[in-house]
Amino acid sequence: MPMLAEAMIMVHGGAAKTRATGMLASSAPLFSRFSLGSLEEVVDGGYPHAPRGCGSQAWSITEWVRVRRLLES
Repeated sequence: MPMLAEAMIMVHGGAAKTRATGMLASSAPLFSRFSLGSLEEVVDGGYPHAPRGCGSQAWSITEWVRVRRLLES
């Protein structure tokens, strides 16, 4: 999801900032849902958003934080 939020900004500029920020923020509960303080490698897009793959991925977290900072600037 972070890369999608970043792509929205790259394509649509500041007009997409609110939507991209909201989309990224919607994934924040995942930090405490499956792997406490971490993000899974893959989460199903459809409800109930079940985790798949590795239970904790460093690049999932770093991309989420990197794009959040990008959106805050």
